[in-house]
Amino acid sequence: MRVRNGNGNTASGAKAATAGARIDPGQASQLAKLEAASGSVVKTAPGAHHYRLSGLEIRPTDGVFLYNLVEFGSAETSADELPHHVIVERCFIHGDPRRGARRGVALNAAHAAVIDSYIADIKEVGADSQAIAGWNGPGPFKIANNYLEGAGENVMFGGVDPRIRDLVPSDIEIVRNHVAKPLAWRPGEPTYAGTPWTVKNLLELKNARRVRVEGNLFEGSWVQAQIGFAVVFTVRNQDGRAPWSVVEDVIFANNVVRGATSGVNIHGRDNINPSQPTRRVVIRNNLFADIGGPRWGGEGRLFQIVDGTSSIVIDHNTAIHIGNIITAEGPPHRGFVFTDNIVAHNTYGIAGTGVGTGTQALDALFPGAVVRRNVIVGGSSAQYPRDNFFVRSWAQVKFEDLSQGRVRLTEGSPFRRAGLDGTDVGVDDNTLMQTIRPGGDGRR
Repeated sequence: MRVRNGNGNTASGAKAATAGARIDPGQASQLAKLEAASGSVVKTAPGAHHYRLSGLEIRPTDGVFLYNLVEFGSAETSADELPHHVIVERCFIHGDPRRGARRGVALNAAHAAVIDSYIADIKEVGADSQAIAGWNGPGPFKIANNYLEGAGENVMFGGVDPRIRDLVPSDIEIVRNHVAKPLAWRPGEPTYAGTPWTVKNLLELKNARRVRVEGNLFEGSWVQAQIGFAVVFTVRNQDGRAPWSVVEDVIFANNVVRGATSGVNIHGRDNINPSQPTRRVVIRNNLFADIGGPRWGGEGRLFQIVDGTSSIVIDHNTAIHIGNIITAEGPPHRGFVFTDNIVAHNTYGIAGTGVGTGTQALDALFPGAVVRRNVIVGGSSAQYPRDNFFVRSWAQVKFEDLSQGRVRLTEGSPFRRAGLDGTDVGVDDNTLMQTIRPGGDGRR
Protein backbone atom coordinates (compact mmCIF):
# COMPACT_ATOMS: atom_id res chain seq x y z
CA MET A 1 0.00 0.00 0.00
CA ARG A 2 1.55 3.30 -1.09
CA VAL A 3 0.07 6.39 0.58
CA ARG A 4 -0.09 9.46 -1.65
CA ASN A 5 -1.43 12.94 -1.03
CA GLY A 6 -4.71 13.13 0.77
CA ASN A 7 -7.05 15.49 2.52
CA GLY A 8 -8.02 14.04 5.86
CA ASN A 9 -8.25 10.52 4.40
CA THR A 10 -8.61 7.57 6.75
CA ALA A 11 -7.78 3.92 6.11
CA SER A 12 -9.76 2.12 8.80
CA GLY A 13 -11.34 -1.11 9.94
CA ALA A 14 -15.11 -1.14 10.15
CA LYS A 15 -15.03 -2.42 13.72
CA ALA A 16 -12.14 -0.40 15.08
CA ALA A 17 -11.72 -0.06 18.82
CA THR A 18 -13.24 2.82 20.75
CA ALA A 19 -11.34 6.08 20.41
CA GLY A 20 -9.03 6.69 23.36
CA ALA A 21 -8.71 2.99 24.25
CA ARG A 22 -5.55 1.05 23.46
CA ILE A 23 -6.04 -1.81 20.99
CA ASP A 24 -4.88 -5.31 21.89
CA PRO A 25 -4.28 -8.54 19.92
CA GLY A 26 -7.55 -10.02 21.18
CA GLN A 27 -9.35 -7.55 18.93
CA ALA A 28 -7.51 -8.64 15.78
CA SER A 29 -10.54 -10.44 14.35
CA GLN A 30 -12.41 -7.11 14.28
CA LEU A 31 -9.73 -5.30 12.31
CA ALA A 32 -9.24 -4.89 8.58
CA LYS A 33 -5.96 -6.49 7.44
CA LEU A 34 -3.10 -4.95 5.52
CA GLU A 35 -0.16 -7.23 4.74
CA ALA A 36 2.79 -7.45 2.37
CA ALA A 37 5.30 -10.08 1.27
CA SER A 38 8.01 -7.52 0.44
CA GLY A 39 8.82 -3.86 0.87
CA SER A 40 6.73 -2.07 3.49
CA VAL A 41 3.08 -2.71 4.23
CA VAL A 42 2.39 1.04 4.22
CA LYS A 43 4.80 3.54 2.68
CA THR A 44 4.31 7.25 2.06
CA ALA A 45 5.03 8.91 -1.25
CA PRO A 46 7.05 12.15 -1.19
CA GLY A 47 5.02 14.91 0.41
CA ALA A 48 2.11 12.67 1.44
CA HIS A 49 -0.04 14.41 4.04
CA HIS A 50 -3.18 14.26 6.15
CA TYR A 51 -3.55 10.51 6.42
CA ARG A 52 -4.86 8.54 9.37
CA LEU A 53 -4.50 4.75 9.68
CA SER A 54 -7.15 3.54 12.12
CA GLY A 55 -8.42 0.17 13.31
CA LEU A 56 -6.06 -1.92 11.15
CA GLU A 57 -3.95 -5.03 11.60
CA ILE A 58 -0.71 -4.33 9.75
CA ARG A 59 1.50 -7.38 9.28
CA PRO A 60 3.85 -9.26 6.96
CA THR A 61 2.70 -12.26 4.99
CA ASP A 62 3.14 -15.38 7.10
CA GLY A 63 6.80 -16.39 7.36
CA VAL A 64 8.15 -13.14 5.85
CA PHE A 65 10.65 -10.74 7.45
CA LEU A 66 10.05 -7.07 6.56
CA TYR A 67 12.28 -4.11 7.32
CA ASN A 68 9.51 -1.55 7.91
CA LEU A 69 5.86 -2.32 8.48
CA VAL A 70 4.79 1.34 8.36
CA GLU A 71 7.23 3.70 6.66
CA PHE A 72 6.50 7.40 7.11
CA GLY A 73 9.45 8.86 5.23
CA SER A 74 13.03 7.63 5.14
CA ALA A 75 15.80 9.43 3.24
CA GLU A 76 14.20 12.64 1.97
CA THR A 77 16.69 15.45 1.40
CA SER A 78 14.35 18.44 1.77
CA ALA A 79 11.54 19.38 4.13
CA ASP A 80 9.13 19.69 1.18
CA GLU A 81 9.48 15.97 0.44
CA LEU A 82 8.62 14.85 3.97
CA PRO A 83 5.23 13.35 4.81
CA HIS A 84 3.28 15.43 7.30
CA HIS A 85 0.13 15.23 9.39
CA VAL A 86 0.13 11.43 9.42
CA ILE A 87 -1.35 9.39 12.27
CA VAL A 88 -1.46 5.75 13.30
CA GLU A 89 -4.24 5.09 15.80
CA ARG A 90 -5.78 1.95 17.29
CA CYS A 91 -3.74 -0.33 15.03
CA PHE A 92 -2.25 -3.76 15.75
CA ILE A 93 1.17 -3.75 14.07
CA HIS A 94 3.34 -6.85 14.38
CA GLY A 95 6.19 -8.74 12.83
CA ASP A 96 6.17 -12.40 11.99
CA PRO A 97 6.09 -14.40 15.26
CA ARG A 98 8.99 -16.60 14.14
CA ARG A 99 11.08 -14.27 11.97
CA GLY A 100 10.26 -10.86 13.45
CA ALA A 101 10.64 -7.51 11.67
CA ARG A 102 13.15 -4.71 11.88
CA ARG A 103 10.82 -1.80 12.55
CA GLY A 104 7.17 -1.28 13.40
CA VAL A 105 6.88 2.41 12.45
CA ALA A 106 9.59 4.50 10.78
CA LEU A 107 8.58 7.96 11.99
CA ASN A 108 10.34 10.38 9.63
CA ALA A 109 7.76 13.08 9.19
CA ALA A 110 6.42 16.40 10.38
CA HIS A 111 3.34 16.42 12.62
CA ALA A 112 3.09 12.67 13.18
CA ALA A 113 1.59 10.48 15.87
CA VAL A 114 1.24 6.87 16.99
CA ILE A 115 -1.57 6.49 19.53
CA ASP A 116 -3.67 3.79 21.20
CA SER A 117 -1.85 1.06 19.23
CA TYR A 118 -0.15 -2.28 19.90
CA ILE A 119 3.21 -2.96 18.27
CA ALA A 120 4.74 -6.40 18.86
CA ASP A 121 7.18 -9.03 17.55
CA ILE A 122 9.63 -6.38 16.35
CA LYS A 123 12.82 -8.39 16.68
CA GLU A 124 15.88 -9.43 14.73
CA VAL A 125 19.03 -11.46 15.22
CA GLY A 126 22.29 -9.64 14.51
CA ALA A 127 20.81 -6.15 13.97
CA ASP A 128 18.91 -3.48 15.87
CA SER A 129 15.11 -3.46 15.71
CA GLN A 130 12.67 -0.83 16.95
CA ALA A 131 8.94 -0.61 17.57
CA ILE A 132 9.20 3.09 16.65
CA ALA A 133 12.25 4.91 15.29
CA GLY A 134 12.73 8.36 13.78
CA TRP A 135 15.84 10.06 12.42
CA ASN A 136 14.93 12.21 9.39
CA GLY A 137 11.79 14.07 10.44
CA PRO A 138 11.57 17.36 12.37
CA GLY A 139 8.42 16.57 14.37
CA PRO A 140 6.43 17.33 16.36
CA PHE A 141 5.76 13.71 17.34
CA LYS A 142 3.25 12.20 19.73
CA ILE A 143 3.61 8.60 20.93
CA ALA A 144 0.77 8.03 23.38
CA ASN A 145 -0.99 5.13 25.09
CA ASN A 146 0.64 2.32 23.11
CA TYR A 147 2.09 -1.09 23.90
CA LEU A 148 5.56 -1.01 22.31
CA GLU A 149 7.66 -4.14 21.97
CA GLY A 150 11.05 -4.08 20.27
CA ALA A 151 14.19 -6.12 20.81
CA GLY A 152 16.83 -3.53 19.98
CA GLU A 153 15.53 -0.14 21.07
CA ASN A 154 11.79 -0.07 21.68
CA VAL A 155 11.71 3.66 20.92
CA MET A 156 14.64 5.55 19.38
CA PHE A 157 15.27 8.96 17.88
CA GLY A 158 18.53 9.33 15.96
CA GLY A 159 20.74 6.37 15.16
CA VAL A 160 20.98 7.29 11.45
CA ASP A 161 22.34 10.62 10.24
CA PRO A 162 19.49 12.78 8.89
CA ARG A 163 19.65 13.54 5.17
CA ILE A 164 18.24 17.03 5.79
CA ARG A 165 20.92 19.39 7.02
CA ASP A 166 20.63 20.64 10.63
CA LEU A 167 17.60 18.43 11.28
CA VAL A 168 17.01 17.41 14.89
CA PRO A 169 13.83 15.44 15.72
CA SER A 170 12.05 17.86 18.06
CA ASP A 171 8.96 18.43 20.17
CA ILE A 172 8.49 14.79 21.05
CA GLU A 173 5.87 13.50 23.50
CA ILE A 174 6.20 9.91 24.74
CA VAL A 175 3.36 9.51 27.22
CA ARG A 176 1.39 6.72 28.96
CA ASN A 177 2.94 3.85 27.00
CA HIS A 178 3.81 0.33 28.14
CA VAL A 179 7.33 -0.20 26.77
CA ALA A 180 8.52 -3.78 27.25
CA LYS A 181 10.61 -6.71 26.11
CA PRO A 182 8.90 -10.06 26.77
CA LEU A 183 10.76 -12.59 28.88
CA ALA A 184 10.28 -15.14 26.08
CA TRP A 185 13.24 -13.34 24.46
CA ARG A 186 15.57 -13.83 27.45
CA PRO A 187 17.71 -16.97 27.80
CA GLY A 188 17.31 -18.62 31.18
CA GLU A 189 13.67 -17.65 31.65
CA PRO A 190 11.13 -20.52 31.85
CA THR A 191 9.28 -18.95 28.91
CA TYR A 192 12.37 -18.49 26.69
CA ALA A 193 11.46 -19.43 23.12
CA GLY A 194 14.98 -20.26 21.96
CA THR A 195 15.92 -17.44 19.55
CA PRO A 196 18.74 -15.06 20.62
CA TRP A 197 17.21 -11.79 19.43
CA THR A 198 19.54 -8.77 19.59
CA VAL A 199 18.46 -6.96 22.79
CA LYS A 200 19.58 -3.46 23.79
CA ASN A 201 17.42 -0.91 25.64
CA LEU A 202 13.89 0.45 26.05
CA LEU A 203 14.33 4.11 25.10
CA GLU A 204 17.25 5.78 23.36
CA LEU A 205 17.76 9.39 22.34
CA LYS A 206 20.73 10.00 20.04
CA ASN A 207 19.53 13.14 18.30
CA ALA A 208 16.50 14.82 19.88
CA ARG A 209 15.36 18.17 21.25
CA ARG A 210 12.46 19.12 23.52
CA VAL A 211 11.33 15.68 24.61
CA ARG A 212 8.74 14.88 27.29
CA VAL A 213 8.70 11.28 28.53
CA GLU A 214 5.94 10.96 31.11
CA GLY A 215 3.58 8.42 32.61
CA ASN A 216 5.17 5.34 30.99
CA LEU A 217 5.87 1.85 32.28
CA PHE A 218 9.29 0.63 31.11
CA GLU A 219 10.19 -2.99 31.84
CA GLY A 220 12.53 -5.70 30.65
CA SER A 221 16.12 -4.68 29.81
CA TRP A 222 19.02 -7.05 30.31
CA VAL A 223 22.62 -7.71 29.31
CA GLN A 224 22.85 -8.97 25.75
CA ALA A 225 24.03 -6.74 22.87
CA GLN A 226 24.51 -3.88 25.39
CA ILE A 227 25.09 -3.72 29.14
CA GLY A 228 21.42 -3.44 30.08
CA PHE A 229 20.56 0.22 30.72
CA ALA A 230 16.82 0.70 30.36
CA VAL A 231 17.02 4.35 29.25
CA VAL A 232 19.86 5.85 27.22
CA PHE A 233 20.46 9.54 26.49
CA THR A 234 23.66 9.34 24.42
CA VAL A 235 24.11 11.95 21.72
CA ARG A 236 25.52 10.42 18.51
CA ASN A 237 26.64 11.86 15.22
CA GLN A 238 26.08 8.32 14.05
CA ASP A 239 27.93 8.16 10.73
CA GLY A 240 29.96 11.35 11.07
CA ARG A 241 27.86 13.49 8.72
CA ALA A 242 25.67 15.28 11.30
CA PRO A 243 27.83 17.31 13.72
CA TRP A 244 24.70 19.25 14.77
CA SER A 245 23.35 16.14 16.56
CA VAL A 246 22.25 16.96 20.10
CA VAL A 247 20.24 15.69 23.06
CA GLU A 248 18.77 18.62 24.96
CA ASP A 249 15.73 19.82 26.89
CA VAL A 250 14.50 16.41 27.98
CA ILE A 251 11.98 15.83 30.78
CA PHE A 252 11.75 12.26 32.08
CA ALA A 253 9.03 12.37 34.73
CA ASN A 254 6.43 10.21 36.46
CA ASN A 255 7.60 6.94 34.93
CA VAL A 256 8.08 3.44 36.36
CA VAL A 257 11.27 1.65 35.29
CA ARG A 258 11.50 -1.93 36.50
CA GLY A 259 13.09 -5.26 35.71
CA ALA A 260 16.34 -3.97 34.22
CA THR A 261 20.07 -4.45 34.64
CA SER A 262 20.66 -0.70 35.08
CA GLY A 263 18.70 2.55 35.00
CA VAL A 264 19.72 5.62 32.95
CA ASN A 265 22.90 6.19 30.92
CA ILE A 266 23.76 9.79 29.93
CA HIS A 267 26.66 10.81 27.65
CA GLY A 268 27.62 14.45 27.29
CA ARG A 269 29.12 14.14 23.80
CA ASP A 270 29.71 11.61 21.06
CA ASN A 271 33.10 10.09 21.86
CA ILE A 272 33.72 9.10 18.22
CA ASN A 273 32.42 11.89 15.96
CA PRO A 274 31.86 15.63 16.60
CA SER A 275 28.50 16.45 18.22
CA GLN A 276 26.71 19.06 20.28
CA PRO A 277 26.47 18.54 24.07
CA THR A 278 23.82 16.75 26.06
CA ARG A 279 22.24 19.39 28.28
CA ARG A 280 19.18 20.33 30.28
CA VAL A 281 17.87 16.90 31.23
CA VAL A 282 15.41 16.61 34.13
CA ILE A 283 14.73 13.20 35.73
CA ARG A 284 11.96 13.76 38.27
CA ASN A 285 9.42 11.73 40.26
CA ASN A 286 10.19 8.30 38.84
CA LEU A 287 10.18 4.89 40.48
CA PHE A 288 13.08 2.58 39.64
CA ALA A 289 12.43 -0.94 40.95
CA ASP A 290 14.18 -4.29 40.61
CA ILE A 291 17.29 -2.74 39.06
CA GLY A 292 20.14 -5.25 38.91
CA GLY A 293 20.53 -8.51 40.74
CA PRO A 294 21.15 -12.11 39.64
CA ARG A 295 18.13 -12.26 37.35
CA TRP A 296 19.19 -9.34 35.14
CA GLY A 297 22.98 -9.60 35.32
CA GLY A 298 25.38 -6.68 35.21
CA GLU A 299 26.13 -4.15 37.92
CA GLY A 300 22.74 -2.63 38.74
CA ARG A 301 23.90 0.97 38.26
CA LEU A 302 21.15 3.51 38.80
CA PHE A 303 22.70 6.36 36.78
CA GLN A 304 25.80 6.56 34.61
CA ILE A 305 26.97 10.05 33.61
CA VAL A 306 30.03 10.53 31.38
CA ASP A 307 31.64 12.87 28.84
CA GLY A 308 30.87 16.31 30.29
CA THR A 309 27.12 16.89 30.50
CA SER A 310 25.56 20.15 31.63
CA SER A 311 22.43 20.98 33.64
CA ILE A 312 21.34 17.48 34.65
CA VAL A 313 18.69 17.55 37.41
CA ILE A 314 17.74 14.33 39.27
CA ASP A 315 15.01 15.09 41.78
CA HIS A 316 12.36 13.26 43.86
CA ASN A 317 13.02 9.73 42.58
CA THR A 318 12.85 6.48 44.54
CA ALA A 319 15.09 3.60 43.47
CA ILE A 320 15.53 0.00 44.55
CA HIS A 321 18.83 -1.04 42.98
CA ILE A 322 21.91 -3.11 43.79
CA GLY A 323 24.71 -1.02 42.26
CA ASN A 324 26.13 2.49 42.37
CA ILE A 325 23.86 5.50 42.69
CA ILE A 326 25.98 7.28 40.07
CA THR A 327 28.93 5.99 38.09
CA ALA A 328 30.72 9.00 36.58
CA GLU A 329 33.62 9.85 34.35
CA GLY A 330 34.91 13.20 33.11
CA PRO A 331 35.26 15.72 31.67
CA PRO A 332 33.48 17.52 34.52
CA HIS A 333 29.71 17.90 34.54
CA ARG A 334 28.39 21.43 35.12
CA GLY A 335 25.14 22.47 36.79
CA PHE A 336 24.41 19.07 38.35
CA VAL A 337 21.54 18.80 40.86
CA PHE A 338 20.70 15.67 42.91
CA THR A 339 17.98 16.37 45.47
CA ASP A 340 15.17 14.70 47.43
CA ASN A 341 15.87 11.18 46.16
CA ILE A 342 15.63 7.87 48.05
CA VAL A 343 18.42 5.55 46.89
CA ALA A 344 20.71 2.78 48.09
CA HIS A 345 24.41 3.41 48.62
CA ASN A 346 25.45 -0.21 48.05
CA THR A 347 29.23 -0.58 47.61
CA TYR A 348 30.36 2.73 46.11
CA GLY A 349 27.39 5.12 46.08
CA ILE A 350 28.31 8.17 43.99
CA ALA A 351 31.56 7.05 42.40
CA GLY A 352 33.95 8.64 39.92
CA THR A 353 36.45 6.63 37.94
CA GLY A 354 39.85 7.24 39.47
CA VAL A 355 38.67 9.94 41.89
CA GLY A 356 36.94 8.10 44.72
CA THR A 357 33.48 8.09 46.26
CA GLY A 358 31.03 10.62 47.65
CA THR A 359 32.35 14.14 48.16
CA GLN A 360 35.63 13.24 46.45
CA ALA A 361 33.81 12.23 43.27
CA LEU A 362 31.47 15.22 43.44
CA ASP A 363 34.30 17.73 43.87
CA ALA A 364 36.31 16.23 41.03
CA LEU A 365 33.59 15.57 38.46
CA PHE A 366 30.57 17.68 39.48
CA PRO A 367 31.97 21.09 40.52
CA GLY A 368 29.36 23.24 42.24
CA ALA A 369 26.84 20.39 42.39
CA VAL A 370 23.77 20.69 44.60
CA VAL A 371 23.35 17.39 46.50
CA ARG A 372 20.81 17.82 49.30
CA ARG A 373 17.99 16.10 51.19
CA ASN A 374 18.59 12.67 49.74
CA VAL A 375 17.92 9.52 51.77
CA ILE A 376 20.87 7.22 51.18
CA VAL A 377 20.31 3.74 52.55
CA GLY A 378 23.54 2.23 53.83
CA GLY A 379 25.68 5.31 53.26
CA SER A 380 27.82 7.28 55.69
CA SER A 381 27.43 10.98 56.40
CA ALA A 382 31.22 11.28 56.61
CA GLN A 383 31.48 10.63 52.86
CA TYR A 384 28.86 13.07 51.56
CA PRO A 385 27.85 16.74 51.71
CA ARG A 386 25.79 17.95 54.64
CA ASP A 387 21.99 18.13 54.52
CA ASN A 388 21.45 14.54 53.40
CA PHE A 389 19.94 11.65 55.38
CA PHE A 390 21.54 8.29 56.09
CA VAL A 391 19.85 5.13 57.39
CA ARG A 392 21.14 1.60 57.82
CA SER A 393 18.24 -0.28 56.19
CA TRP A 394 15.17 0.08 54.00
CA ALA A 395 12.99 -0.62 57.03
CA GLN A 396 14.05 2.72 58.53
CA VAL A 397 12.68 4.59 55.53
CA LYS A 398 9.18 3.37 56.45
CA PHE A 399 7.47 2.77 53.15
CA GLU A 400 3.87 1.55 53.27
CA ASP A 401 4.85 -1.90 51.91
CA LEU A 402 8.08 -2.15 49.95
CA SER A 403 7.60 -5.87 49.25
CA GLN A 404 4.39 -5.03 47.35
CA GLY A 405 5.85 -2.01 45.59
CA ARG A 406 3.98 0.50 47.74
CA VAL A 407 6.61 3.17 48.22
CA ARG A 408 4.45 5.91 49.69
CA LEU A 409 5.97 7.00 53.01
CA THR A 410 3.96 6.25 56.14
CA GLU A 411 3.00 8.98 58.58
CA GLY A 412 5.71 7.63 60.89
CA SER A 413 8.50 8.07 58.35
CA PRO A 414 11.08 10.69 59.37
CA PHE A 415 11.23 11.77 55.72
CA ARG A 416 7.61 12.88 55.39
CA ARG A 417 7.60 16.54 54.35
CA ALA A 418 11.39 16.63 54.70
CA GLY A 419 12.18 17.58 51.09
CA LEU A 420 13.57 20.91 50.02
CA ASP A 421 10.11 21.91 48.80
CA GLY A 422 8.34 20.74 51.97
CA THR A 423 6.97 17.56 50.39
CA ASP A 424 8.01 13.97 51.08
CA VAL A 425 11.47 12.87 50.03
CA GLY A 426 11.40 10.42 47.12
CA VAL A 427 8.73 9.80 44.53
CA ASP A 428 5.25 11.24 44.99
CA ASP A 429 3.41 7.95 44.53
CA ASN A 430 -0.03 9.57 44.11
CA THR A 431 1.13 11.82 41.27
CA LEU A 432 3.09 8.98 39.67
CA MET A 433 0.16 6.57 39.54
CA GLN A 434 -2.37 9.17 38.45
CA THR A 435 -0.07 10.13 35.59
CA ILE A 436 0.46 6.57 34.42
CA ARG A 437 -3.23 5.82 34.55
CA PRO A 438 -5.34 9.00 34.77
CA GLY A 439 -8.44 8.46 36.85
CA GLY A 440 -7.18 5.22 38.41
CA ASP A 441 -4.52 4.00 40.79
CA GLY A 442 -2.11 3.31 37.91
CA ARG A 443 -1.07 -0.13 39.08
CA ARG A 444 -0.33 -2.68 36.39
